[in-house]
Amino acid sequence: MKNSNVVRATGLRGSGFSITGCGPFDSIESGWFFYFLRGAEAAKGSQMMKSVPKFILEAVGPRLLGLTVATTALTALGALFQAVAPLALGRAVDLFSHADAAGSTLAVCLYVGLLGAARLAPTIATPFTMSVERRLVHAISSKVYAHALDLPYAYHLTRKTGELGRTISEGVNACRHLLSMVSGLLPMAIEIVAAAGVLSHLFDASMLAAYTAFVALYAATFAISAKGYRETALLALEQDGKASNLFIESLLNFETVKAFVAERAVMARLRDLFDQAEGGWLRHSAQGARNQIALTVVFTLSFGGIFALAVKRLETSGGPPSDLLLVALYLTQVVRPIEHFTLVWREVIRSGAQVERMLAILTEKTEAELSPGGEALPGEGPLSVGVEGLLYSHHPDHPTLREVSFVIPPGRTLAIVGPSGGGKSTLARLLFRFHEPQRGAIRFDGVPIEDLNLRVLRGALALVPQDCVLFNETLVDNIRFARPGATREEIEAAMSAAGLNDVVGRLPQGENTIVGERGLRLSGGEKQRVAIARALLKRPRLLVLDEATSALDTRTERLIQERIADVARGVTRFVVAHRLSTVVEADEIIVLEEGAIVERGSHDALLAADGCYAKMWAAQRREDAEAALEPA
Repeated sequence: MKNSNVVRATGLRGSGFSITGCGPFDSIESGWFFYFLRGAEAAKGSQMMKSVPKFILEAVGPRLLGLTVATTALTALGALFQAVAPLALGRAVDLFSHADAAGSTLAVCLYVGLLGAARLAPTIATPFTMSVERRLVHAISSKVYAHALDLPYAYHLTRKTGELGRTISEGVNACRHLLSMVSGLLPMAIEIVAAAGVLSHLFDASMLAAYTAFVALYAATFAISAKGYRETALLALEQDGKASNLFIESLLNFETVKAFVAERAVMARLRDLFDQAEGGWLRHSAQGARNQIALTVVFTLSFGGIFALAVKRLETSGGPPSDLLLVALYLTQVVRPIEHFTLVWREVIRSGAQVERMLAILTEKTEAELSPGGEALPGEGPLSVGVEGLLYSHHPDHPTLREVSFVIPPGRTLAIVGPSGGGKSTLARLLFRFHEPQRGAIRFDGVPIEDLNLRVLRGALALVPQDCVLFNETLVDNIRFARPGATREEIEAAMSAAGLNDVVGRLPQGENTIVGERGLRLSGGEKQRVAIARALLKRPRLLVLDEATSALDTRTERLIQERIADVARGVTRFVVAHRLSTVVEADEIIVLEEGAIVERGSHDALLAADGCYAKMWAAQRREDAEAALEPA
């Protein structure tokens, strides 16, 4: 959600533009287990957990549910073949002991055929299972990402970079795993019940009781030992997570690392974290070995006890020797489904916790729910803007804007200037309703902003921010983002107005050059030109320029200002500027200091007033003159 601000400003959620890169832990193999370990216990007993099955079933839908049932039935059929296969082998042994070669051979062939069928059935189901999983992932991803993009601006400001993407990715994969695990319960149950049925048929109730005790004891031992295994994994994964975070941060901030020659210092910290993680994994492995020893002891003693009981019963009843073989086969065969059952239980808790975190996103109210205004903007052409008594504060004890009022008639230009930190950029974002003022009113063509449909409002505005954020796509795709249906001629006109023709000529693949993460392959001035072209292509009714040319040299800035004035002729403009020379032609200039208006008027009127604006103008003229005298 790194570029959610751009998505909002352009009003293009759902436009089809590809937004990739949700964070460093996008895959199920990396971060999902760690997050379960940290949050599963809190998930138990949570009321939201009750909605997890309902959410998955709704995402699956009737069509996918039918396909899921069919694949589960195929897998269950394979488990049934696996369960009855030992009976054929036992029969072969009996026939062989009675010198019935033909019958024994036929029984062996049946045994082999059953084993083959047991493996073939789930193999046939595999492509259908994959289809269900992929459709499920797509359905859930679309639902949750659409909701996340509709969440308010303030919500995204409070999230860590990549956290939202990881939460969604982990939750989606957890849904897939939950569906897969739950659909696998039936085949496992068939194997366990079949073994119980065969043993109770061959022997008496005491054998069934012994078998049941073995299953319960093995499952309990597995579950208890898994707890310690989880705790040691938590410690190791925490260290791994710290190392991964440091590694990713150092790559994202590679320029700072190199500028401070900090490569060795970063590597020293990484090695220390890797050493700690290695120690944690060694303890985890030792815990795993102890767990396996406990399971081996339980299995060996139980196997020996049940086998001894079977021998005693056979001595008493005089049954065939093949019954001993069946006891051995079913006891060894049943271990796998028992372990799988226990793993499913753990997986349900783990994946349920991940889905719960994802569902927490869906409980957040969207902008449309928080701001249900549904009116459209009246008329066509440039907007009029009215701001009255605006009070806004990031912090209650320090107002960012105080009693700000102004009017921009349609097609006119208002410039906001003043010292840094005075609230100029905040005012620009209030026009997009990224923030909510504590007091005051904002109107567009006389309609209060809270009564307007947000998508309609933002669709009529275009923003060129100070920090121009670009997607890791081609240069032309970043421009086309504002209006995917724009013609080639319109794109070329916007690029020309933004002074991009020379830039495109220097790039290796021209306009099809990938601009890099956040546009890092472009200079600051080049990124600003792309952002200007993107805003102009949108054909807005109000153009908001927040120091849009601050990274350009004076000559290029003046040239682009002229082109913008020509292309955006008749468009209402709200301009935030540091260089006063860029707003000389503005219809009205407002000087903002500490969130309050201290002066307002035209350029000439403000110079004549010899106040704050005049002093700022004189200071910048001196700076320009001194810069011109400095040797190149």
